[in-house]
Amino acid sequence: MPTSDITRLYLYADVDRRLLVSADGVPLAGEELLTLYREEIVILCLTCVDSDGAAVGFHASNTYELGVAEDYDQTTTVLCLSEDDQFNIAGDWADADAEDGKLSVRLNTYTDEFEDHLDTNRIQFDTRLYLRRFGASTASIVFDYPCLIHNIARASASIPAGITEPTYRTAADQDVIDAGYALIVETRDIEITDATKGWIFRNAAGERRRLTVDNMGRVCVSDPIV
Repeated sequence: MPTSDITRLYLYADVDRRLLVSADGVPLAGEELLTLYREEIVILCLTCVDSDGAAVGFHASNTYELGVAEDYDQTTTVLCLSEDDQFNIAGDWADADAEDGKLSVRLNTYTDEFEDHLDTNRIQFDTRLYLRRFGASTASIVFDYPCLIHNIARASASIPAGITEPTYRTAADQDVIDAGYALIVETRDIEITDATKGWIFRNAAGERRRLTVDNMGRVCVSDPIV
């Protein structure tokens, strides 16, 4: 059963044009633009399509970063950011499936940067929402599109229960991390539950081969895969 106390916002992303669009493929404008409010946690339910409206799937191994940016000056911290651990959390969106191009992501707007940029203004129009996808030593923008951020009126100065300020790495920090291969350091088992999946290695000839285990417990090496 999906979590019921978090607002869900449903969005379509045209990955060919890197835009947020309506279900009919028309770029969002005016009142249809995504509006985010200060001090809220929302779940964005993203459906990624091509310019013809067909679903665009991602690799199961991809990771993601979603942020709200005031500008694209690397000296300016993004206003709020969700890293990969906030994507496709169990129970957030029943339809979420990265390989089908459907991603859910939790976004927390309670940050100093978000509040500072709003200050006493009712609304700010100079912000954009972006989604980045990471592969094996690669990164790409899935979409980058204007959004609105909105202030709230609150009689009390106290922060409501359940709202916390997130901590996150900047996009520049992530670039440094993605420049090389990160080691997997775990104190838990790593289990592959699909019998057709396994560890993929690249040999000196550039071939990619998958290691799996058969029903007799024998390690098997596949033929070269694409």
